Amino acid sequence: MDEIEEVEQKADELEKNKEVKKAAKRVGSRRAFQRMDPTSRYGTLFGLLLLTFILAGSLPTGRWSALVILIVESATLYMALVATGARRVLLYWAGAVIVFGILAGLTNAFHGSTELDKASATISVLLVIIAPLEIIRAVIVRRKVDIQTVMAALCFYVMIGLFFATLFHSLQETSGHAFFDQVNRGSVSDFLYYSFATLTTVGYGDLSASFPIGRTLSVAESMLGQLYLVTVVAVLVANLAPVKEMKLRHKKGTDDASTDSEESSSGS
Repeated sequence: MDEIEEVEQKADELEKNKEVKKAAKRVGSRRAFQRMDPTSRYGTLFGLLLLTFILAGSLPTGRWSALVILIVESATLYMALVATGARRVLLYWAGAVIVFGILAGLTNAFHGSTELDKASATISVLLVIIAPLEIIRAVIVRRKVDIQTVMAALCFYVMIGLFFATLFHSLQETSGHAFFDQVNRGSVSDFLYYSFATLTTVGYGDLSASFPIGRTLSVAESMLGQLYLVTVVAVLVANLAPVKEMKLRHKKGTDDASTDSEESSSGS
């Protein structure tokens, strides 16, 4: 009996050690992500936003394409909340929505359910509303101009285009009428193309809004896009140089002071 008890104790100790190692790995990976350079987080977010734009605008319509876009949008939303240092409650809430959304997407992909449209719409709304607000909050709290701030501003610029694309698409769905004069029913690709062409004031003219509220919002987006670039981004970039010069002067002054102290100590 003693031998059996010893074997059982050793087995329990091994199990406990395995659990401790797993917990340590989880904590270590979480801390490593937290130690990640904030600028790199915004860079990753910017890349995910561009990937969302490219996939949503180029993939053909289908269940599996919708699932891929949903997964990328979910990753983009979560990365936006992490990069901005969102509150833990908001992270948990967004994580729960993302999990249910992906489960709904998998159900749609395998069984042809209509829940994917609802899940995709929910995550898209969170991405274009909650994420920009969190970016604004993070920038205001930091009160500092550096590369991280500029990257945050660029992410916000892309989100403006995504927001208006979602808004235009919602207007078409709720009104029951075609948003564009040129096509009977605009697709996600059409709305992304039109929104970013309007935001950047390219204005190819191949698509145009068919009713007054659409035209008004289109003009508002083009004005916002131009004002944002010539004011917010321009001011941030212009203030980067003085900040860098101050850092270099501070570093040079510290080096000179340390050199002088070494020389005085060696002379004495």
